[in-house]
Amino acid sequence: MNLLATKWGRLLTFFLLYITEGIPLGFTATAMAIQMRSHGMSPKKVGLFTASLYLPWAWKWAAGPFVDLIYSNRLGRRRAWIVSTQLLMVVSLMACMPFDLVAQLSTVTAILILHNSCCAVQDVAIDALACESLRSDERGLGNGLMFAGQALGETIGGAGVLFMMSFLAGPPNARRMDPDAAFQLTYWFVAACLIVVTICVAVPLKEHPLLRASSGESPVRQAFSELRKYIVTAGRSFVGSQTAFVGLVIACLPSGAIALSSALRNNVSVELKFSLDDLANLALYSTIIQAAGCLLGGIVSDLLGRRKTLALFIVLCSAPTVWLAIGMQEHGWIMPLKTTEEAAQAEGSDDPSQKTEASPRSASEESQPTSETATTHPNPPKELVNLFWGCVLFYALTYGLLIGSQIPVFMEITNPAVAATQFTAYMALHNLVTSYSMAWQGYSISLWGYPTTLWLDAAFGLVGIALFPFLKLQKRTEEEVATQRDADLGHPV
Repeated sequence: MNLLATKWGRLLTFFLLYITEGIPLGFTATAMAIQMRSHGMSPKKVGLFTASLYLPWAWKWAAGPFVDLIYSNRLGRRRAWIVSTQLLMVVSLMACMPFDLVAQLSTVTAILILHNSCCAVQDVAIDALACESLRSDERGLGNGLMFAGQALGETIGGAGVLFMMSFLAGPPNARRMDPDAAFQLTYWFVAACLIVVTICVAVPLKEHPLLRASSGESPVRQAFSELRKYIVTAGRSFVGSQTAFVGLVIACLPSGAIALSSALRNNVSVELKFSLDDLANLALYSTIIQAAGCLLGGIVSDLLGRRKTLALFIVLCSAPTVWLAIGMQEHGWIMPLKTTEEAAQAEGSDDPSQKTEASPRSASEESQPTSETATTHPNPPKELVNLFWGCVLFYALTYGLLIGSQIPVFMEITNPAVAATQFTAYMALHNLVTSYSMAWQGYSISLWGYPTTLWLDAAFGLVGIALFPFLKLQKRTEEEVATQRDADLGHPV
């Protein structure tokens, strides 16, 4: 059955394919990060680890020309890329199983960078297939479903895995399985989810063949000629106009606060003594709310205009971040809690300023596995826990609204002749922003604490709004888009 042959088949195809992008991200950035923090890894290291996961997505634009120009009609122009990268994702993810997440962090990080590189190339191929397959009246709904699919995938890989761990391990006072052994089994669960989509969706895809124009050159020489032309056109598309250049700068800046969607959120939730069920529920509710926000944000920006709604949502996105900063300051929850290893080192230090007292732990706490008690926890105030819940869920809505209104902006300034490469580049820069933001936030938490980091995150997220007056967006008809595309590609008009 060829799902690309019908409207709802196409929408279902891209919804399911985007789930395969979200599952590994949810597993690595949420489940793995929480596992590391629970085993006593410092917030700085967790932040750097999470930041490294997004690095491959920052250069995925470079894969665009190769995905466009290197293909086989027999295997499927896009299908071959999608199927091969999905299989490599499964292999690389399973390769992490034998390694300890804390003791062998560098090895795990290197493997996951390879894993995310495959995932990033898959994303390029899926977006290119969507540009070719979705009809003009399907693209709005199609993009909404794609990002909803990614959010659902993150829920499966994040909250789903945490729920699975909680079920397998059982309650702390009546363990059925060691929590670390339960975590190991989740690798098989994530791999199985990817394989099911590969077999049931990606493999059966049938694309229309694309014949190359005959130039008299050898296939290799013709491919390099096409690549050079493609790169020149793409370069002009990025800096050839004021709007394109301003869009490029905006893509390099954080759009709204992002700390509550990343490592900082995971660090705080562990320190606030969230159980596995609490962590899973937090990930589940936030991703569902964010998916709904994406759909709503796109609809609102269609009705009220791109720049105004995007600026409003950026400001709203900073509100829960500031709210949490104030709350943590009021409750005196400033610096990250010492891990047991850090506390032991400080106790043995000759420098009195480096010493810290680990909070007392009950006998029941001492008997629990180290994965749940690897940090020296005081009892968190109930008011702070409730505030954290409220801020994270409100942030999920505002961040979804922001994404739903931001993506159409980049689509409107993208040159249709190099749509896959240019749009992919904007998305890659968005991920680069996430990566470097997580990195500096990890250091900032260790140096200045949570409230200051949250204030800085909220402030940096507002900087890009100053460039919006220079961003001139114009709505174009399908005929105008086609005319520009044919002219840039050298096709007769």
